[in-house]
Amino acid sequence: MTPIEQIKTWIEDKPAWWKHSIKLALEHEELDQKDLDEIYYIARIEHQLEAPQKILPSTTES
Repeated sequence: MTPIEQIKTWIEDKPAWWKHSIKLALEHEELDQKDLDEIYYIARIEHQLEAPQKILPSTTES
């Protein structure tokens, strides 16, 4: 199993914001403030602390 496959298996049961943060980190190699703001926004929505107000890229894409 490749490292990417291992990560994919490891995050299967994690929240959407966590999956999205791993996806961004793998794509960008590091997270900038825009990425962190997006992750925070997703987490707030997922935990029903904020209503969705903008469209974001899919957090479940492989």
